Amino acid sequence: MTKTKRFTAALLCLFFCSGVLAACYDNREIEDLAYVIAIGIDEAEGNSFDLTFQTAVPQAITGGGGEGTDITSYRTDNFLSGLKKAGQYLSRTINLSHTKIIVVSEAIAQKGITAFVNGLQQGLQIRQDINVIVAAQGAKKYLESIQPKLSSNPSRYYELLFKSYESDFLVPQAQLEDYLYRAKNQGAQPLAIYTTVDKNIVETKKPEGGGDDGKKEEGGEKKSGGGSGKEGGGQEQQRMSLDGLAVFKFDKMVGRLNAREASVFALMTGKNNINFDIVDPLDSRFKVLSILKKEKTSSTNITFKDGKPLINIDLIMDINVQSVQSDYDYDEPGNADVLNRAYKELLEKEVRNLLQKVTYQFKSDIFGYGELAKRNFVTIDKWEETRWPDVFPEARYNLKLSTEVIRHGQ
Repeated sequence: MTKTKRFTAALLCLFFCSGVLAACYDNREIEDLAYVIAIGIDEAEGNSFDLTFQTAVPQAITGGGGEGTDITSYRTDNFLSGLKKAGQYLSRTINLSHTKIIVVSEAIAQKGITAFVNGLQQGLQIRQDINVIVAAQGAKKYLESIQPKLSSNPSRYYELLFKSYESDFLVPQAQLEDYLYRAKNQGAQPLAIYTTVDKNIVETKKPEGGGDDGKKEEGGEKKSGGGSGKEGGGQEQQRMSLDGLAVFKFDKMVGRLNAREASVFALMTGKNNINFDIVDPLDSRFKVLSILKKEKTSSTNITFKDGKPLINIDLIMDINVQSVQSDYDYDEPGNADVLNRAYKELLEKEVRNLLQKVTYQFKSDIFGYGELAKRNFVTIDKWEETRWPDVFPEARYNLKLSTEVIRHGQ
C-alpha cells in the first residue's frame, strides 16, 4: 500500500469515528426527559407562587396505556428553583421545547406577569409562538379541566384546540413573542386569551378508580390527566373554554373583551376569515351565519389635531353567507341588499362600542395605533416625548365602514 493510500484510509477512518462520536455525544433517551406541554402560574402566600407543569407521559402517548398527561404543582419564589424542583421530583430533565401554553390566574395578571414571563425566557428551549392565557378560576384549575377526548397526544390536542378558534377570534397578538414586545413598547399594548367556566357544557363525571389522583409526594402535589381534584373519582367537574381576550396596559391586566368583542377586534386587526352571526333581518326568530373578511384595501391613518390623535379608519368587509335558518334566499338581490344593510348597521355599532370601551374605559392601545402614529414624527426622541399611552385615551375616531354580501354565483 502506497503512502498516499495509507493516508487516505487513515483520513476516512478519522472522519468515520468523528461522526460516530458526535452522534452519541449528549444523546438523551425520551424516557430521560419531561416534556412540559403547559405551564400554570397561580398566586400563593407572601412572595411565592404556585408553578404547575402539565407534562406528557411518553408511554401513554405511544400506546402504553394510562393517562396522556401528568399535572404537578410546586410552591416557589422563582422559576429557576421551580424548574429544579420539578426535575428532581420527576427524576427527569425538564424540556420546554414542546410547551404550547402559559396560563396565569386572573389575580396574577392584574398584578403584572412580565417578571414571570421573563423568568421563562431563561429557558432557551421555549418557543415564541406559544399562547398566553389568563384563567378566571386559576391556572391549575384550567389545566385540570383539560381532558383530550379525540387525541392521546396532548401537544397535538392544544394545537387543534387553538386552530378551532382561529375562525372566531384567535389573534397572533396573544402569543408570547408579541406579548413581550408590546409589554415593553409604547406603540401597542398586550393581549392574552381569556378562559372561564363554560356553563353551556354539560358537566361530566370522571370514571371511578382513577389511580393515584390526589396522591401527594415530596416535592409537589400530583394529579394525572386533569382529574376532578378529589380522591375517589366520580366528582362532577366544571369545564372551561376560551371566552374572549384579556386586555393589558403594559404588563397589568385592565379588563377583558367577551367573545363577540374579540371577534370584532379580530375583524379589525387580523387577516383570518371570522365567523359572525346576525339576527335574520327578514325573520327575527332565526339567525344568519356568515364568514366575514377584511379587504386589503381597508386602511387606517393617524394625524394630530391640537396635540390629540385623530384616527381615521376605513373598513371594507366582504360577507359570505354560510348558513340561513329561515326560508329566505339571500342569493336573491333584494334580500341580499336587506342583509347587507343589517350587517353594516350592526358592525358599525359594534366597532364603535369596541373603540369606546378600549380607548376610554381601558385606556389601552391594543390595536397598535401607536405604531402608525410614529410616522408623524421625524425622530424617535420626538415620538417618545409624545407619551402615546397617555395621549391615546384622548383620541377621536372617524369611522367609515363598507360591507358587501357576496352572492353565490355572482
